[in-house]
This record gives sequence, C-alpha cells and structure tokens, in this order.
Amino acid sequence: MKKLTIKTQNKSGNEPKYKENLGLGSIFINSEAWISVDLFEGFGDSYRQRETEEITISDNGNIIFKGSFRELIQILKHTL
Repeated sequence: MKKLTIKTQNKSGNEPKYKENLGLGSIFINSEAWISVDLFEGFGDSYRQRETEEITISDNGNIIFKGSFRELIQILKHTL
C-alpha cells in the first residue's frame, strides 16, 4: 500500500511538519498553477486505492500532465 507524506515548513523556517497517510496532496503556486498527487480513485462505495498514483500538473489553468510518477520521470529524462 502506497502512503503519501507531505513535509511543510512555514516561511520563518521553523522545524518542518509532516502529514502522513494522506490520500491526496496538492501544492498551489496560484489558482491556475498547481501539482496534485492522488493515491485514490472513485467516490462513495467505489472509493479505493489506485494501483498507480496519479500526478496532475496544471499551468495557466491547463492540465499539462496527468500520469504516474514513472511516466513523469521518463518525460523529464528525455527533456533534460
């Protein structure tokens, strides 16, 4: 079972805080630029853990990537 953990730190540079065992995590630069990692799918009775995480990246309100971590890494390796 995959577990999503997020580490945050405030702008004062205090000790980092961790949130563990999350199903969804999103980071917003603004309302139109964000990155989301989702480990679950469905709603209600069909809500279940995904076999593969889904990463979504939005830029200027447009989804520019939706796929797994492995797929994202492969794209980055070919472009860097």
